[in-house]
Amino acid sequence: MRNIRTIMNTAVVTTLCFIIAASVITPAMVASAAGDVTAPITNASVSGTLGMNGWYITNASVNLTATDDMSGVANISYDLDNNGWINYTENLTITDGIHLLQYNSTDNASNAEANVSHKLIIKVDTVAPITTIGIAGTKGTNGWYFSPVAVSLTASDGMSLPAGTWYNLNDGTGWKPYGGSFNLSDKSYDVSYQSIDNAGNLEAPRTTTVNVNTGLNKPTTAVSLNGTNHGGWYETNVTVTFTPTGGTGGINRTEYSLDNKTWITGTSLVVSAEGWTKVLFRSVDNAGNVEPINTVWVPIDKFSPVISCSLSGDRNAGTGWFNGDVTVTLTATDNGGSGINLTQYSLDGTHWTNYTAPFKLGWGPSRTIFYRATDNLSRNTFGSQFIYFRPQNMDEGPMSDMTYYYGYGPSLSSPTATPSPTPWPTITPTSAPEPTSTPLPSATGTSPTATASAGSTNTGLALGVLLVVLAMLAAGCIALYYLVFKPK
Repeated sequence: MRNIRTIMNTAVVTTLCFIIAASVITPAMVASAAGDVTAPITNASVSGTLGMNGWYITNASVNLTATDDMSGVANISYDLDNNGWINYTENLTITDGIHLLQYNSTDNASNAEANVSHKLIIKVDTVAPITTIGIAGTKGTNGWYFSPVAVSLTASDGMSLPAGTWYNLNDGTGWKPYGGSFNLSDKSYDVSYQSIDNAGNLEAPRTTTVNVNTGLNKPTTAVSLNGTNHGGWYETNVTVTFTPTGGTGGINRTEYSLDNKTWITGTSLVVSAEGWTKVLFRSVDNAGNVEPINTVWVPIDKFSPVISCSLSGDRNAGTGWFNGDVTVTLTATDNGGSGINLTQYSLDGTHWTNYTAPFKLGWGPSRTIFYRATDNLSRNTFGSQFIYFRPQNMDEGPMSDMTYYYGYGPSLSSPTATPSPTPWPTITPTSAPEPTSTPLPSATGTSPTATASAGSTNTGLALGVLLVVLAMLAAGCIALYYLVFKPK
């Protein structure tokens, strides 16, 4: 029984192997017997967005199919850009570039298509061209040009190459084909431009602003001074304010300089220095146009003049009096202000004398010098100086027992006597009044009142001397009577 089963199993397996071999070998034998000598036919179909001049402007998809009427298609092969043959299994995706596709098929009778029979050129360009703008001219700032400019447009494309370029000045004239560089002058332009390539890819418009100004509209700057003014001079600090207008593209900055070297950005400054201060200023617009330099002078005189008196001569170190002539020097300054208009002095309260140079006072009675300085704003400063001369004889007292002073106490017409001056007295006047209210010294010299007082003193002295003489005469007569005439 076991042997019978083994025989039966072997028969079944043998039958199955025969059937399988027959299914594979029989068609070839049949085809050979029937005479299949014709190669299959392969077709290619390309899909994608077709642009211009045979270019695809999207990736292309290639589908290969083959037919064979006898033994059937065994396989399809392709070669892309001479990179070797590959069995085709699914659609091919073709990207940017110019590609050579070769393909063929083989049937089950081993008939193969000739390689040269199927060649396909596929051109793909999916990228639009790029246009760049060139501007030739004298550059300012913030995109402005100081001269007329020449505008040029250049398009580039890596695949199908540029086919045309257009531009639009956004002035209502529309798009124009670009045929070469063009000129722009004295205006602000929005230049739009775009190009198209040979595949039909159209570039999105690009826009560049071109500002042209040849200097016809430069900025101008006004200036104002703010302070307390007196006769054209300022008696306080002065605020200088700059106001720019005009210009091209708006004002970029305003700047000033006090030394014509260092420029400071700002629209105002405060000047405090006395005297004449020179301020330079200018403005610059956004096109880079620089205004010609302007100048303003700021005159400031905030303080009254200063005057001093100095004495030189043979002075006694212990007592402070002078032993001889005295040279008087007056020095008046105005600290860089409006300047000294007039310097004057008065001797002992007499009339004012214009001071031009140092002068001498001869040795004699003690003196008082009054002096004043007036600036160009009519402001006065006053002072005084006492000069004490050595007496002729120390036992006799000073050469003069009268001292005159002026201006800040008694009036000029009523001098006050100082019978016993100190060896080196100092007169301290009160603050100076306004020049208009200060009485000028009288040109008449010593007042009548002072003269009368001196005369009455001399009369009393004479009467006293006469009485002494009469008394001495009476005493002599009495003595003569007793010594000579009286009877013994």
